[in-house]
Amino acid sequence: MHRNSIALIGSWFALVAATAAAAPIPLENPSFEGGLTGWHTGIGATESTAAPGYSIDIDRDRPRAGAASLRLESAPATEAGFGTITSSVDAAPYRGRRVRLTGAVRAIPADDGKVGLWLRVDRPDGQRGFFDNMDRQPITGSNWADYSIEGDVAADATRVVFGLLLVGHGRAWLDDVRLDDIGPARGTGIPIGWGNRPRGAAMAGDVPSRPLSPRGLINLAAFARLYGLIRFFHPSDEAFAADWDSLAIAGVARVEPARTPADLASSLRAIFGPVAPSVEISAPRLPPAMIVRPQGAIDAVRWHHVGFGDDPGHVYSSKRVAAKSVGPGDAYTVALPGGVTARIPLALWRDASGATLPHATASTPGTDKPSDFIPAGFDRTTRLAAVAAAWSMLGQFFPYLDVKSRAAWSDALGPALRAAATDRDDLAFRDTLRRLLARLHDGHATVPYYQPESGTLPIAWDWIQNRLVVTAVSKGAAGVKRGDVVSAIGGVPAGRALATRAALESGSPQWARTRALDELLTGPPGGTTTVGIGRRNVTLTFAKDAEVIEAKPEAIAEISPGLFYVDLDRVTQSGFDARIPDLARAQGLIFDLRGYPRMSPAFLQHFSDRPVKSAHFTSLAVDRPDTPGVPASDGQWTLEPLTPRFTTNAVFITNGSAISYSESILSVVAGNHLADIVGSPSAGANGNITTFTLPGGYQIIWTGMRVTNRDGSRHFTTGVQPTVPVRRTVAGVRASRDELLDRAIKLVRTRMAAAN
Repeated sequence: MHRNSIALIGSWFALVAATAAAAPIPLENPSFEGGLTGWHTGIGATESTAAPGYSIDIDRDRPRAGAASLRLESAPATEAGFGTITSSVDAAPYRGRRVRLTGAVRAIPADDGKVGLWLRVDRPDGQRGFFDNMDRQPITGSNWADYSIEGDVAADATRVVFGLLLVGHGRAWLDDVRLDDIGPARGTGIPIGWGNRPRGAAMAGDVPSRPLSPRGLINLAAFARLYGLIRFFHPSDEAFAADWDSLAIAGVARVEPARTPADLASSLRAIFGPVAPSVEISAPRLPPAMIVRPQGAIDAVRWHHVGFGDDPGHVYSSKRVAAKSVGPGDAYTVALPGGVTARIPLALWRDASGATLPHATASTPGTDKPSDFIPAGFDRTTRLAAVAAAWSMLGQFFPYLDVKSRAAWSDALGPALRAAATDRDDLAFRDTLRRLLARLHDGHATVPYYQPESGTLPIAWDWIQNRLVVTAVSKGAAGVKRGDVVSAIGGVPAGRALATRAALESGSPQWARTRALDELLTGPPGGTTTVGIGRRNVTLTFAKDAEVIEAKPEAIAEISPGLFYVDLDRVTQSGFDARIPDLARAQGLIFDLRGYPRMSPAFLQHFSDRPVKSAHFTSLAVDRPDTPGVPASDGQWTLEPLTPRFTTNAVFITNGSAISYSESILSVVAGNHLADIVGSPSAGANGNITTFTLPGGYQIIWTGMRVTNRDGSRHFTTGVQPTVPVRRTVAGVRASRDELLDRAIKLVRTRMAAAN
């Protein structure tokens, strides 16, 4: 089976196979006869760090051709991640061209495994152009076959990077790799990746901003609802292969003007009929479902999702799987806004060739955009399509949606659509997406779209006792001192400014506040703002090199004889390992986890003479729409004991800035009662993240799995709770005291004294 990847975001028309003769691009050691020369592990153009638990070897048994092939496999006990083999070429000679990657592959993936070729075009400053990893059509054949991906090389591309990917467990072999120049670029060239901006101004074809009419809002809500049901749960071949970004943009333009339920039903049929020919759409209702096995039907197929997302580095998978039969329960009937009812088959029969039945006979209508139009956030239609895509996907796959939060998520669609319709540009729309994601209260959720260059004020601050308090100052902060209470920022009352910024941040209250406090310190480099201190205003400048850090002991410090302090936010693995003998003789230990650790969790293995476990990291399987997922896997850590043993007289310090991996470490401490925890609750956002690409060049990030504490209690938004609650005070800041550290020292010293 050959696969040509043609779904580059924003492509408006079906792309046809190249007609020009392919020109081979020289590669180093494409058939592995020279071992691994020219290839390395890792996902970048040059890095060579192997994923733990994945091995890459030359295999001389059954190569496709010659004497050798490459074998990539996972160890049976490996925690699910991914392994890859990579090569690259200089992109300069192929800028503005279209390239095709072809490789001979055979694969034996495990149930959680996924194998694919991958092709990526890198651009300056970490930007990414074309990217495809065969995530939607993974390789499963155990016999050698050729597979292909093709994509455009951006005009400013730096490297073309490619290879073989194994996600999860299994084995895969690669041989006879080819990269060909197949002609001029044919896509739109929109870069896909974190922090990119497809274009910085309006262009011909952009629909200008205007408010939604009440009927238009209802129509788009119906479209968004049906879009998600068909895209993610209707298993037709046509839906599987569809360019869903282009369909969303075309659908918004077609559906919004409908004036009556009958008009709306007709428009929805025109949009979705070509990709879902067996879906029924009617105004106002449908007759009872008739389940008939079509002539020539051999077997059936349905969708099976374990989590969701297009990030190859984690444990999520979406695939069509065999269904035993097609019954009445597979006809999903839903009342849509606007007086329309739809029935979506969740399982379909297939004929002897494996094609789903019935076959489509029409094509999806397009738009009247110019052929060179690049969708982006300047276009009202694209913005509305992006909201529909994001809302519908998260409503099915965000792992913390229950009955109450599903209702709240339904209510989030209208405000997001209304804002998208009137946003002035792509940056305003970025904030609309942020406000939509903030409804999830997920600390990982964000929109990594283009951010203008910024500087930072020469101060640090915190929200303490319901006031914004300066906690540190540096050069350039004349007129401000530690302990000053900030009454206003740029003339806006401090509390209001903080609340406004926090509204753009998803997460628990403690995390949203942490992020908002950081963001309020940023602004255009060289620009200024006023900070109200009492009755006076102080003008401060945003500087690119400003870095203000509150004073702490050294990363590893012996505070007093036998009492050691370790700042996990600053200490490196090598620095920690060198001090293990000192820490092993300590009578008291304090680990500061107000931040993000830079080393592995192996240090926790020195705290116990028995295996200790982390929180539960649960991937959820979703087979039916609008239903909570069911546990599909538990990715908890199990940490075996290590010597030397550390003292049990230990304390961890934390607060709302500790998120994700920090909380994984805290979950081991709390769940296994290894030490006291001093401070305030952590952020309450843990588990692997995942990503989803939207029309217009945007991506969204969110938590793709459910995390619960070891005792089964809730972690999401509540975080890891301290055993010794301590919060900062204004008086403590003015006295230059670190009150959380002071409390930890007092607790450990009391125990040291009792032990002696």
